[in-house]
Amino acid sequence: MVDVKKALQKSVILVHGNEDLLRRRALTDLVAQSEVDEMDRSVMSADLQSPAEWVAAAGTIPFLSDRRMVIVRQLLRQGSPSANAKKELAAIPPSGLLVLVADDEASAGEDRQRTLQSQSKSWATAVTAAGGAVLDCSSPDGKVLVDWVKDEAERQGRKMSRPTAEILVEMVGGKLSRGLDEVEKLVLYTLGRSEIREEDVRAVVSASREWNIFRLVDSVVSGNPGVAVKQLRTMIAGGGKAEETAFRSLFPQLSRQFKLIWQARMVMDAGGGLGKISPAHIQSMPEKPRLADEKDWVQRRIFEAARKLRAEHCERALALVADAEAKMKGQGAAYSGYDTLEQMVIDLARGA
Repeated sequence: MVDVKKALQKSVILVHGNEDLLRRRALTDLVAQSEVDEMDRSVMSADLQSPAEWVAAAGTIPFLSDRRMVIVRQLLRQGSPSANAKKELAAIPPSGLLVLVADDEASAGEDRQRTLQSQSKSWATAVTAAGGAVLDCSSPDGKVLVDWVKDEAERQGRKMSRPTAEILVEMVGGKLSRGLDEVEKLVLYTLGRSEIREEDVRAVVSASREWNIFRLVDSVVSGNPGVAVKQLRTMIAGGGKAEETAFRSLFPQLSRQFKLIWQARMVMDAGGGLGKISPAHIQSMPEKPRLADEKDWVQRRIFEAARKLRAEHCERALALVADAEAKMKGQGAAYSGYDTLEQMVIDLARGA
């Protein structure tokens, strides 16, 4: 997925993207293919040494190899690059090799996620401007990701149908690293069998927050309040207190989903559909969330839901979510946190 050989022709390389597995493989390949001796290779941490120190170390004359390699981990702990970053990075001589790895784990909240993504893009811009190489280790999309999962299952001695692999990819939120980890669990779960089936995936795989929201929305748009309440209970049980789960993920994600469904409904009403989102449709969409920017499998799920709802249903759903959020913040009469959420999903399902 990344061209390591071509990247090694540069003096500065950025390794970034949301897939830890791909970042680790890219770094391993860079070290192996560079053929730099251990004596000429050092590792620094971005929060312990300054950019000036990284550049100075990379500019040191190598001892046993043709190049001096300096690997900087946790790059984003340094924040965004300075205004002089382009000039500093461009000063690294051909005998130097500075590898910047943005492997900061983005396990914090969504605000922190957005900050890390913005900083990562800024470093990519600076490295490119300095004549360096950028190795994007982001999750593959669509058929490529499903193929990776199927191939990994077969490598470990299990057959997996494409629909089953698609379900697994959806359940892990389209994350390759998590998908491959779950394949290992499924292989152990299916000892003595040659195939991993869909029921195995649903029984074993730890669903992402996004998948749980999709299941909740599916039950709502199908007009099934009983299933919706059951899914809500599952989400609350796995997420701590009702209030914490609601404000951290449930309200933001539900609002996001119904906004995307509303966009899909608008596209469909204008004669478009999945794979048929025109530039005019995109121009009419808000910047965030924007349906056209979503992954293939997310768009498919959104259009499936949009077929069951009209635009006014989406608007009513957004109003119900906003009303429940206001009640849980103390604006107006409300029951307990969980009762308020339960009433919200029941009203959402009844209004579908």
